[in-house]
Amino acid sequence: MNVKRILVVDDDGDSRQEVGNILKSNGYHIDYAKDSISAEKQLQNKNYDLVFVDNYMPDFTNTQSMEAGIRLLKEIKKINPHLPVIIITVYDSLKLTADAIKAGANDYIMKETYSEKELLDKTYELIFRQPLKKEIIRYFEINNETDEYELFRHIQSKFKILMPDFNDTLRELITEKRILRDDNYRIRKYGQKS
Repeated sequence: MNVKRILVVDDDGDSRQEVGNILKSNGYHIDYAKDSISAEKQLQNKNYDLVFVDNYMPDFTNTQSMEAGIRLLKEIKKINPHLPVIIITVYDSLKLTADAIKAGANDYIMKETYSEKELLDKTYELIFRQPLKKEIIRYFEINNETDEYELFRHIQSKFKILMPDFNDTLRELITEKRILRDDNYRIRKYGQKS
């Protein structure tokens, strides 16, 4: 499996390094940016699989701002609308979270209270699980029905995943009522007739 590249954007060097070290020790390639300007340059020159953005940092005018992360998030979505972004915030604010999600953030973590497990779970979800779900759903836009092994072979050729990850993702999609599996391990998109 190719190493996934993550950009961590935070003006606080210790915080930036802490997030990066956790991710790096779990096999991710990490790049760093200390402000919106350097982050934008890196995003234009490299392909990333995920970006962590501190919400409170210098913005494009080099002014410390509560909305700097949201502004950078909007720029990221202009550069690559499909790039997942996690906002890092010190403020447990419903309004800030709502603004970030509305601007295109996929998730957020609280700077002072996140755990290593939370950071890694959210990273895994956005880098691996969400694309896997999308590919399974896309598969059923082309194929009405298939057996589980056939679908696994298709997915494995694209994602190089192991059967437990595949099974977990299938279970999630079945629980979400996006796909159905019968007793003979035939799978189809929810709402499709067999």
